[in-house]
Amino acid sequence: GSMLDLDSLRAHGPVILDFWATWCKPCAAEFLELEALQQEFGPRGLTVLGISVDGPRNLSKVRPFAASHKLSFPIAVDSDSDLQEKFQVQAVPTTLLVDPSGAILDRREGYEPGELREWRLRLVKLLPAPARPDSGSPAPR
Repeated sequence: GSMLDLDSLRAHGPVILDFWATWCKPCAAEFLELEALQQEFGPRGLTVLGISVDGPRNLSKVRPFAASHKLSFPIAVDSDSDLQEKFQVQAVPTTLLVDPSGAILDRREGYEPGELREWRLRLVKLLPAPARPDSGSPAPR
């Protein structure tokens, strides 16, 4: 129900844009890997943003579909196809890895299980190291 600003999202770190549709079976399968990336790297600055390309006929299915997959990342709706045109999306799923400067580091069309493992390695290099748990001992003097 609110507007999302890609520049604001990128201010926190890299963004994964995932263009998908409710009728797309590979899109639903890809959600598992995207959710895992969000859970692992979200605290370090990654934002995964799902962008539904469902037309008016399927628009009412988007929210229940996302809820049924228990997604923690935001879902946007590209109701006027503006984003699809801007990012030249021809098929779903199309997934883009965008760095904080706005450069598209990688683009994938379609989905095969496990193919986002390479992105995980890139994210490790792009994002700050995770905070180390406090050992409870005093700092050395």
